[in-house]
Amino acid sequence: MERLFRLRKTESLLGAHQELENQEIFFASPDELNDPLEGFLNIFWQGDRIVWRSFFKYYIYNLSAMTYCVAASSEELKLSRKDINFNVDLRCVPNPILRKFYADCGNDFVNSALVMELVDYLSSSGKKLFRDELAYVLNSLHVMALKIVFLQASKIFVDPVFGVVGNSPAVEAEIPGRTFLDAVASDQLSTIANLHKVNAYESSILILRKVALAERKGNILYLVTGIQFDYIERLIELVYDDVYISCFMMDFPKAPMWGYYADGHKGCCLIFSTEQTTYLDDYIKKTTDRVMRVKRLSGKNWISMKVSQVKYSNAYPEVCFFSSVGHVVKGVYQDSWLSESGNRSYHYERRYSNHEAWRDKYYAEAHRLFFQKASTWGGENEARAIIMNFPEQRSVSDRKLMYHFDNLQGIIFGAKTPVSEKYKIMEIIHRKCRENNRDQFKFYQAFFSHVAGEMEMVELVGMNYSAPTNI
Repeated sequence: MERLFRLRKTESLLGAHQELENQEIFFASPDELNDPLEGFLNIFWQGDRIVWRSFFKYYIYNLSAMTYCVAASSEELKLSRKDINFNVDLRCVPNPILRKFYADCGNDFVNSALVMELVDYLSSSGKKLFRDELAYVLNSLHVMALKIVFLQASKIFVDPVFGVVGNSPAVEAEIPGRTFLDAVASDQLSTIANLHKVNAYESSILILRKVALAERKGNILYLVTGIQFDYIERLIELVYDDVYISCFMMDFPKAPMWGYYADGHKGCCLIFSTEQTTYLDDYIKKTTDRVMRVKRLSGKNWISMKVSQVKYSNAYPEVCFFSSVGHVVKGVYQDSWLSESGNRSYHYERRYSNHEAWRDKYYAEAHRLFFQKASTWGGENEARAIIMNFPEQRSVSDRKLMYHFDNLQGIIFGAKTPVSEKYKIMEIIHRKCRENNRDQFKFYQAFFSHVAGEMEMVELVGMNYSAPTNI
């Protein structure tokens, strides 16, 4: 049996969340954690002609759909990344007007000489495009996409901006050519993409200035300057967008951690025991794994939750996008992403010829990716548990699991934990010990040792719980 430490604010334990009373462990999304690189995925795009054509089809579909919404709606919409949609079968777009509008835009864009040559190169060379490189490609093509979509929109909608952009010689002059294709094929593409990243927004604004529409704000501005970059970020969300993390420490926390994670030493540290038993996720079962007994708040049966040590490295594993998509409806991904004109992408065979093996690899890869942090965080010596596919994941209050009381072995009070809150915690624990027939429960006090020069803890023998003996 080994111990894990979990720092908490007393507000979380005793306040509205009632984590101590309810025996709950909260799981945070990567965005809610303190590392800005938490959840960073080193994604690349690599594939055959079918998936690259699908990539550009969905891009032009979303640009078309958003343009249609702006033009057809009588209300002022506020477009954003969340409006980008990939769970649409492009063969049967439900709205007939949008279907024709998209078909006209899609044919003009995807079957253009520039895009066809780009797709042929990417598919035949097998070149990997990473996030910034793909952003360079998409932003370079965006001026042509805008011209095509806005020109089609000008035929059916009255907003003059569509005709101004769609028919502008100045916009036409900005459409890339051979130099762009040579840059994509260059060994220096990464450097080119980084340089492009610095002034990408300004180059988009220049389009509006050239057609005397620089004053346009809101949705038109978003269609010109934002969607091409948000498209990539939304794609990344299709890979692992439902991972939630609960953090522990392998060792007794050091002073800075008490200060940061435990409300300036006014919080507490829960001590959990771990064991070896059956697994919630059998595909990652190892004899060295630590597990705790937990259950979902609406569940009846206790299951075993894996808690693993975090690895610290600045080398992030690569993830192939087309092989790792997990959040597109199966039929849509099979038929609209991985198939075209009766032909299938090789990514289709890799995924669906043995879908169970792919699924196991997908989840195992998630564990590998989300149990790594940058080396600068190594001093925390963190362990963590992750949960995927929370049934109520969109509600923050429901992102919790209930732990078995037997796994909670002790509580360490912070150096500044108020006495009143110590007694509230003791009362809850003593009652739970009686209700669960626990023989003992230990409390500790954290303090700064001037001799050792670091945080230490001492057992509060008089505050411990011991089951009464019958004499």
